[in-house]
Amino acid sequence: MLRRIVTSLWLVGVVSLAITSPRDQVGSLILLAVFGGVVLLDSLARKNPEAAWVYWLWGWEIGPRTNVPTMSRADLYRSGVKFLFWALVLFGLLIATGHFGFRGAQDSMVALALLFVFSLGFLICTAAGLYLLIRRVLKKGL
Repeated sequence: MLRRIVTSLWLVGVVSLAITSPRDQVGSLILLAVFGGVVLLDSLARKNPEAAWVYWLWGWEIGPRTNVPTMSRADLYRSGVKFLFWALVLFGLLIATGHFGFRGAQDSMVALALLFVFSLGFLICTAAGLYLLIRRVLKKGL
């Protein structure tokens, strides 16, 4: 599923690169570089899932656990921190897109779409991370 989303967004970047003027192509090149990097990391992680960087970046499950009722306090903490880490990454991408995405363009649809996606992801990851950390504080026992 992630590969299909990234591929479709990659195609949006290629199309926007083709239809924009040369001075506005920086945002499209950044978009292509980001999604190309995600595809490259995904393919490398699938070829060598036991590598240490795969666990650091995505965890063994390729993401935080979310089955909250059966999670221990340590699992809740680890998953909450992972969500907040991804929220921090998305916030950085949001700031970078806001700063570099509108240089020289009056209405950049690519930059607006990226702002929407990054802000939505940031809000979702922040809410999920805080929820898991609050559940950890309120959970009794181990």
